[in-house]
Amino acid sequence: MDPVADAELAWLHRVCSGRDEPDVAADDWTVGDAGTRVAAFTALRRQDPAGARTALEAAFKVEKADMRAALVRALDEGLSGADEPFLEACLDDRGSGVRTAAQILLGRSPGSRFIGRMAGRAAAALRIVETKRLLRAPRHDLVVTLPEESPELARDGIAPSPYAVHSTGGPRAQLLREIVALAPLSGYAGHPPRLWIERALASEWHEPLLAGLTAAIRRAGDPAWTQATIDVLTTACAHRLPGVTATDATRRALATVFGTLPDDQWERAMTAALAGPLDLVPTMLDEAPEAWSPAFTAALLDWLAPVAGGPVAGCDVLRRGGLPRQIAERGHADRDAAAAAAAIAARLPDDADASLRRQITAMAETLDLRAAMRREFDPT
Repeated sequence: MDPVADAELAWLHRVCSGRDEPDVAADDWTVGDAGTRVAAFTALRRQDPAGARTALEAAFKVEKADMRAALVRALDEGLSGADEPFLEACLDDRGSGVRTAAQILLGRSPGSRFIGRMAGRAAAALRIVETKRLLRAPRHDLVVTLPEESPELARDGIAPSPYAVHSTGGPRAQLLREIVALAPLSGYAGHPPRLWIERALASEWHEPLLAGLTAAIRRAGDPAWTQATIDVLTTACAHRLPGVTATDATRRALATVFGTLPDDQWERAMTAALAGPLDLVPTMLDEAPEAWSPAFTAALLDWLAPVAGGPVAGCDVLRRGGLPRQIAERGHADRDAAAAAAAIAARLPDDADASLRRQITAMAETLDLRAAMRREFDPT
């Protein structure tokens, strides 16, 4: 019952609620338990960012490590370039939580020295070499120089995990991924975004490069990079990009960038993607909005009907991806959706996979129950 109730209670909250949570007063943040202190400090930070930071600097050394970390995280409220000197000093703090909090906040500060260092490291690791050719377009190759571990990298939070030796490419590939994820996209301005994505896909280091670039794109929300990445990765996943074989990493990267789109744009792009490769859809839905519109729900159910009753390969994709459950929990529940789901269940062939049959039947029953609950909440 939880998925059913959760979905409808969330809907009811969106419909009926419009009240903001009450603001916490900027009381003395130096007294009380940890939660009370952080709330009071955040309120002070909201009222007087510079004054709050100055007060924190004065008392910082006497705080315990956990409290220092929590208060540094609270500087996210009103974060600005004026906080950089203090956050840079926190990179040398004894507490790992303090260092991590400072690294995260400095990574969100576009003009910080931290971002500048990442830009320099990305430039040292990646460059596109152009080779002019007679009567043909120039050839572009991505040259990758894997970074090496160093105290300077570790200070900025770039260090391989203990398991990196077993990961794709090893520890240095992990360093590359982390640097690219934190480097500003402006550092690649010498070539268009599409070229960088295409060359990254063709590289032997495509997995760490894609993971890093998509993380950077997600953080920056840059429209040009977002659209270029969607275009290139969609082409690659449709097996229409010469010299590139789509992998799970390619599909995950595309889903990640799709997830940066506003809900209405995501639905339009995802509706178009339903005409693409079958195995792409479940991966894309991993980054789906929490609630779907009636139009997208109907489009997905229309797509599901022939797939569920089709070849074994399609059924395997649905079963492994848990797609019927996602439709049941996130789809717009009304009479039309419930009827469409029930029709899909009824038309399953007699020899349909038993696991898939259970999932489709549960999807139909859940949508029907959610639709009934919604009618009770909103009889109109």
